[in-house]
Amino acid sequence: MKKQYGEFAKNFVTTFAPEIFGVYLKQIKLFIENQVWMSEKCLNLVLNFFGYCVKPKTTWEMLKPHAQTLISRLVFPKLRFDHTKADLYKHNPVKYVCESIKDFEGCSSPRAAAVGFVHTLATTRTKTAFMGILELVNQALKGTGAPPAPEDKYAALQIVIPLAETIMKNEEVKLAMETFVVSYVLPEFSLSVGFMREIACQVIERLSVWNFEWKDPKNHEATFRALVSAMSDPDLPVRVQAALALGTILHDTDVRQALLPNLSQIMQDLFKLADETDLDDLLNCMETFIEEFKDELLPLAPQLVARLCESYTRVLGEQAAKADAETEAGDLETDASKLDTDDKTMALMRITKTITTVLACFDETEEVDLRFLEIQELIIPIVIETLRSQVIELYDQAWEFVDYLTFRCRKIVPNMWPIYKITYDLFKGSTLDYLDEELGHPFFAEMLPPLCNFLMFGKESFIQNPEYIRMALDIFITSLTNEHLNGFKLVEAVLLNLKGHVNDAIPTIINATVTRMAKSESPNLQISGLDTIINSIYYNPVLTLQALEQTQGGSRAFFDKWFVAMNDPKGLPHVHDKKLSILALCELLKMDTSAVPPALKEGWSGLVAGTLAIFKDLPEAEDHKSRFTSSISKEDMEEDLVVGPPADDEDGDVFDEETAYLDMLAEESVEGSIGADDDEDGEYVPSESGSDESEETVPEDFSIETLVNEIDCYSFFKQILTGLQSSNPALYQAVTTSLNVDQ
Repeated sequence: MKKQYGEFAKNFVTTFAPEIFGVYLKQIKLFIENQVWMSEKCLNLVLNFFGYCVKPKTTWEMLKPHAQTLISRLVFPKLRFDHTKADLYKHNPVKYVCESIKDFEGCSSPRAAAVGFVHTLATTRTKTAFMGILELVNQALKGTGAPPAPEDKYAALQIVIPLAETIMKNEEVKLAMETFVVSYVLPEFSLSVGFMREIACQVIERLSVWNFEWKDPKNHEATFRALVSAMSDPDLPVRVQAALALGTILHDTDVRQALLPNLSQIMQDLFKLADETDLDDLLNCMETFIEEFKDELLPLAPQLVARLCESYTRVLGEQAAKADAETEAGDLETDASKLDTDDKTMALMRITKTITTVLACFDETEEVDLRFLEIQELIIPIVIETLRSQVIELYDQAWEFVDYLTFRCRKIVPNMWPIYKITYDLFKGSTLDYLDEELGHPFFAEMLPPLCNFLMFGKESFIQNPEYIRMALDIFITSLTNEHLNGFKLVEAVLLNLKGHVNDAIPTIINATVTRMAKSESPNLQISGLDTIINSIYYNPVLTLQALEQTQGGSRAFFDKWFVAMNDPKGLPHVHDKKLSILALCELLKMDTSAVPPALKEGWSGLVAGTLAIFKDLPEAEDHKSRFTSSISKEDMEEDLVVGPPADDEDGDVFDEETAYLDMLAEESVEGSIGADDDEDGEYVPSESGSDESEETVPEDFSIETLVNEIDCYSFFKQILTGLQSSNPALYQAVTTSLNVDQ
C-alpha cells in the first residue's frame, strides 16, 4: 500500500492539502462573520478536514495560529444547547437521547466533527493547544461579569468530555479537577435546567472512565448521591446519563455497598430505560452491574433473563413487522430503513450479550440448579424465533446459546429438540451459504458444536428416532461438496456416540470419505478423512474393512496410507488423531483373524509395532497441545500496535495509534492480496500441482468434546494385549516377536 500510494500521499499532504486548507479557512472566516451560509454537512466535512490537518507538519504549521480562534468562534458556538436540541429534549426525549449518544448525532453532524477536532488537538498537540482550550472552558463557565447562560455552560462542559483522557493524564490539571467538579458540575444537579443536569452526569461519567478519584470523601458521597437521585429525575435524558455514570463508579467498594439496598430497583430502572430507548450503552451498563453484583443478583437471574428475553422478542417482532410491511407495500429499502434495521439488529446482539453475562454468573457453581434450568427454558423460545427470523446476523449467537446450555446441563431437554430440526432445515435450505466462509456465512462452524452436543447428550433420542440419525448423516454427505472439514467432525460424533446403531451407514460413510479424499490433496482434508475411517474402524472393524474392500484400491490402499501417516510427524499431528488410531488398532487386535481381508494378513503382525510407534510420539503431541492451550489468552489474541515514540518537535509530524492502525491495515491489505502464488504484476498463478503445498495443519479443535478424550489409551492397550495373550496366543506371538529391542 505504501509502495503504491506513499508518493502520492506525501505529495498531497505537502502540495494540495495546504491549498485546500487555505480555501476552507477563508470560507470559515466568512461563515463566522455571518457573511456566508454553510450547511451542517459542509461544516462537518470542513471540521473533519481540519482534524486531519492537525497531524501532518505542513498543514499544522498553517492551522496552529488559528487553532484558538477556531475553538472559540466555531467549535464553541456549535456545541451550545441550541433551539433544535431544546425542541427535541422537550418533545421527543427518546430521539434526543439516541441522537446524543449514537455517534454524536450521526456522521453528518458538525457537533461530532467539532468534538473530534477538539480531541485531536488536545491529544496530538497537547503542549500547544491543551491549556488554551482549558482556559476557554474556564472563561465560559465563570462568565464575564454577568452569570453565564446555561447554553454557554453546556458548550463548555461538552468540550471537557473529549478532553477527559488528556486531563487525567496531566498531573497538574488532574489535581485541580476535584475543585473544578465541585465548583462547576455538582451545583447543576440542584438546578431546574434539565439539560445541565444531563451534561453534569456526562462529565462525571467520562472522568470516571479515565480513573478520576476523589480526595475528599464528602465530595465523593455528594456526587454518588446526586447520581442516585438523578436516576429518578423527571427528564428521561438525565435518567439515562445518570445510569451510565453510575456504571462507571461501581469499582468503588463504598459505592457498591451503598447501592445494595436499592439494587433491585436500580435494575428495574435500567430495564425500563433500555426498553424505552433500545440503547446499547444501557445494556453495557446493565452488564457492568451484573458483573459487579454477581453473587447478589444470582437469585434474581431468572427474572433478569425473563426481562431480557421479553425485550429481545419485542425488538425482533418490531423488526419483522417492519420488514413485512415494506414487502407488502413493495417498497425498496432506503438508507434510513436499513439504518433502522441495523440499529435493531445491534440492539438484539447487545441483549444476547447481556444474557450471556447473566449465564456467566453460574460458571462458578458446580451443579446445575433449578434457576439455570428455568433460564434455559426462557432462552429456548428466543433461539427458535431467531433461527426462524432469517436475521442471519443473529444465527451464530443463537447456536452459541444452544452449545452453552446443552453442554452445561449435559442433557437435552424436550423443548430443545425442535432446534435440531430447524438447524438441519437451515443447513439444507441454503447449503452453499453455510459451507463457504468466503461468502460471509460460515454458519456450519457455528452449527457444529451444538449438533455434536445433541449427539453426545441426547443419544437415547437418536436411537429412538432414526430420522435424527438420517439428518446428521445427510449433513455429513452434503458437506463433502466443499473443502471445509466440519462434516468429518460431525460424522465422528455420530460414530463415537451411536456405537452399534448406525451399522447400515458404514458403507456410505466409507465410500463417501474415500471418494472425497481422492479428489483433494489438502493435508488437512486428508487427515480428517483418515480420522473418519479410523473412527469407523473403532466403531466396528469388521464392517469397516468390508466397506473398504469395495472401494478403489481396497483396504490395503487405506492401511498403506494410514501406516505412512503413523510414521510421519505431520501425518497424525494431533493428540486426538493419535489416540483415535491407538483405539482403532486395539479394536483390530480384538478381531477374529478369519475376518481379516487377505490383502492385509501379511502385515497384520505389525499392528502392535504401529501402536507403539504412535505411543512414542504421543507425549510430545500432548505437550504441544498443553502449551498451545495455555498460550491462548485474551492478551495473546489482541496484538498491540507498535506506536513510535512522540516526536521531539511539538510541531512535527504526529505518529500515533490511529496512524499506526491505518498502516497496519494497509500492510494486511497488501499481504491479503499479494501472496506466494502471485507474479510480479500481482496476478494469481496457480501451482503446477493444483494444490497448496504450504498449507499449515489446522490446530487441534477444542470447541468439541468427544468420548475419545475420556479414554486412557495406555490402560486400554494393556488390557487388549493381555486379553490377546490368552485368547489368541498365536497372534500374540506373531505381533510381539516382530518388535525390536526398544519396543
